[in-house]
Amino acid sequence: VRLDSTNMNLLVVDKGNNVIRVINLVTRNVSTAVGNGAFGYAAEGSFLVQAPLSSPNDVVLNANELFIADSMANRVLAT
Repeated sequence: VRLDSTNMNLLVVDKGNNVIRVINLVTRNVSTAVGNGAFGYAAEGSFLVQAPLSSPNDVVLNANELFIADSMANRVLAT
C-alpha cells in the first residue's frame, strides 16, 4: 500500500486478483490501475494497464513512474 504524491490516491496491491488498485481517498472510488486480472507474464514493453500480472507483491511510486514487484515472474515491472 502506497500513497501517491498528492496524498489523495492510495495504491493497493490486489495479489489474489493480479492487479494494482487505486483508491481515491476523496471520492472513495476504486479503479484498476495496472493488470487485467489474469495470471500471466507481461511481455517486455507491453502496455501494463491491460497486461496480466503474476502475484504482484509490492508497488513503489517514484515521481510518475510505478514499479511493481511481480513475484511469480521474478521481476520488477515499470509503467
